Amino acid sequence: MGRRGTLSIPQHRKHKTHNKGYIHCEGKQWWTAEWGTPTANRLYDIFVSIWLEGGRKLPTNLTVSHWKARRLDLQAAMKGKPEEEISYRICDLVEDF
Repeated sequence: MGRRGTLSIPQHRKHKTHNKGYIHCEGKQWWTAEWGTPTANRLYDIFVSIWLEGGRKLPTNLTVSHWKARRLDLQAAMKGKPEEEISYRICDLVEDF
């Protein structure tokens, strides 16, 4: 099997021992949330939209530590919040990049 082409969208994968989702992109693992949760799926969608917006490259200002901080913010915001507020916070996260 060869490497994934540069035009292929990064896949959301399950880390079996941690039961968490991650995206392998540009040589790094970008963690989402507990596998199969709406939060993990939303974070994957956000990541892919940032990647596509950057011309199929991640922006230079997106670091693993910055992604982790914003991911934790979103996870905290999603607990017990209405759908409209969650969508608003997702827009804030995407606009950061």
